[in-house]
Amino acid sequence: MKKLLVLLMMAGFLGLNILTAQAGELGVVNLYKIMEEYKKAQEITAAINSKKAELQQFQDQSNKKIKAVKNQIEKKSLFEKLNKQYNQKAMTLNQEIEAKLINLKNIQHKEVLKTVAKVARKRDLDLVLEKATVPYAKYDITEEVLKILNNSYKKK
Repeated sequence: MKKLLVLLMMAGFLGLNILTAQAGELGVVNLYKIMEEYKKAQEITAAINSKKAELQQFQDQSNKKIKAVKNQIEKKSLFEKLNKQYNQKAMTLNQEIEAKLINLKNIQHKEVLKTVAKVARKRDLDLVLEKATVPYAKYDITEEVLKILNNSYKKK
C-alpha cells in the first residue's frame, strides 16, 4: 500500500513537471484583490452595504417606536404593523441586493477575465492561474489588470 502511494505521488510530481514544461510562460492573477480594488466593484459593494444599513436602520427605528409604547395591546399592534413593513422592505431590498450581487459576478466573468486574457496575450503568457493556487510564478499580472480596469472605468 505504501509503495502504491509513493508511486502515485511520484507520478503526480512527474506529471506536474511535464505539465509545467509544456505550459511555457506561466502567469498568475489575484482575482480577490482585483474585485476588492476595482472601482466598479467597490461601488457595487458600497451600494449593497448601503441597502443592508438601510434595513438595519429601519429595524432600529422600529424597535425604538415599540419600546416607547407603554400599552401592551398597542405595543402588539404596532409590532405586527412594523414587522409586516419590515418584511416587505426586507424582501424588496434583498431582491435589489441579489441583483447587485449578480452584477458583481458578471463583472468578474466578463470584464475581469476578458482583461486578464488581454494582458496574458500581450505578455505572451501560455497559462494564467489564480495566484492562490500557485506557490510561485514568474509573472503576476494583477496590478496591470487592475490598472486597465480602473482606467477604462474612469473613462465611462
